[in-house]
Amino acid sequence: MWKMLQYLVFWSIVFGLSVSTGLAQNKKLGKIMDDKLRFSQGLLAAIATNDYKKIEGSAEDLIALSRQAEWHVIQTPKYELQSNRVVAQ
Repeated sequence: MWKMLQYLVFWSIVFGLSVSTGLAQNKKLGKIMDDKLRFSQGLLAAIATNDYKKIEGSAEDLIALSRQAEWHVIQTPKYELQSNRVVAQ
């Protein structure tokens, strides 16, 4: 369980930082990025306080978000590989 949480935290941070500054964001993409940030922050806060119900909820929210089409906005092989690893968890 702890290894999965570490993996989720690491990749949520990486994915949160992975959007390049030159990318033109539309409203829907902006919402996805806001949600990703909010869920990642919730996950980190829950880990810091050992709140396992919130850890589970935030992780499930991130997984559900990763299954939306807008999540796959960056079409590079490395991004697709890492995104697929998160979804497979």
